[in-house]
Amino acid sequence: MDFTVSKDLIIGGLAIFLLRICDTSMDTLRVLFVVRGKKSIVWVLGVFQSTIFIIAISSALKGDNNLFTILGYATGFATGNVIGMAIEDQM
Repeated sequence: MDFTVSKDLIIGGLAIFLLRICDTSMDTLRVLFVVRGKKSIVWVLGVFQSTIFIIAISSALKGDNNLFTILGYATGFATGNVIGMAIEDQM
């Protein structure tokens, strides 16, 4: 694992963090709509969620694994769960 710090690594980690927040929040909402039987909403959320996931995971896996990439991925997932739950509470 590489521990060098650069502006590009920080921005990359932040981008992965934000993508994972969106992806995981959408996944939480998609499961909620599956339970409610909202097929068209589930389909749309599934398309966007899987597209964002592919972009996030490919960004995380390309090149060198570094602390910013790993932390961005992990904390984005955790934060996305919490935000998804908060959105669900508002519904």
